[in-house]
Amino acid sequence: MDARKIENKFPSVEKTNDFIKTLKAINLVDTSLEELDTVINNYFELIPFASGFIKKGETVFRARVNENETSFENISEFGLKSKEIVKEYGRANRPEESIFYCSDNFGMACGEVLQNFKKSYNPRKKMGVVTVGEWEILRDLHISPVYYSESVMAKRKDVEYFRKSNSEYLREKGIIKPETLDASDLLLDFFCDEFSKKNINSPNDYKYSVWYMWKLKRMNDLVHPQFTKQKFDGIVYPSVVMNYNGDNIALFDVDLDTKITFKIAYEVICTDFDFENATFRFAEIGQLNSVGENGKLNRSEC
Repeated sequence: MDARKIENKFPSVEKTNDFIKTLKAINLVDTSLEELDTVINNYFELIPFASGFIKKGETVFRARVNENETSFENISEFGLKSKEIVKEYGRANRPEESIFYCSDNFGMACGEVLQNFKKSYNPRKKMGVVTVGEWEILRDLHISPVYYSESVMAKRKDVEYFRKSNSEYLREKGIIKPETLDASDLLLDFFCDEFSKKNINSPNDYKYSVWYMWKLKRMNDLVHPQFTKQKFDGIVYPSVVMNYNGDNIALFDVDLDTKITFKIAYEVICTDFDFENATFRFAEIGQLNSVGENGKLNRSEC
């Protein structure tokens, strides 16, 4: 009966294709996020979200550029941004919304904050000072993978295999009609394409990926307190800057201190960037290895 309810809420494959074409034709500059919300909800009663986990004990990395090569003094300076200073749409955040962006490896984090180097004539000759923090995962995090884009799977065989295995499992079970799964896949592909989109001309181009994150957050609000552990903690998506060679993670700010904890940070000089292959060279110049009173960071020279 639950399967039938799901099937009744999905349009046909043909209508799903037509609706997606309509969404792609919308002028995002002249359409507010709230207006977009109304349009999408009128088209689709259900939105598909894939499910996965980041295990307790894993490490994630968050980097910040040292402006004027000065050190950070307080953990608040390179931890979660205050929502008051967030003025524009990001890949997963609305204006005035705090999202904890991080990466699954050290180099990815550096590349994300030095992505302006990619626009220079010779990125290999550019140099920047960055502070990279290591954060430990305190409990298993329930996240939604949003990287099933064709362009990503062409580069990432791990993603291609994961998507294929999940699809085959659902279809072999035969619980939901293939046409419903096809429609669901089309819609998920659309949003995955938005998260892997490279041509960003203005923050408005993020509105579809932001809407998807917003929808996930609102869905959490509908979960009964008895099932709190089933709520999503955020999403994982491919690093566009580093040509999909690795993943970024966006975590909701709700109860963030129960999800991650600061371990150590490294001050590094980064240079010789190869964004196509996600490589660069760096030299460590200092460590921020403890947090003192009122969040003050203690620095040690290398």
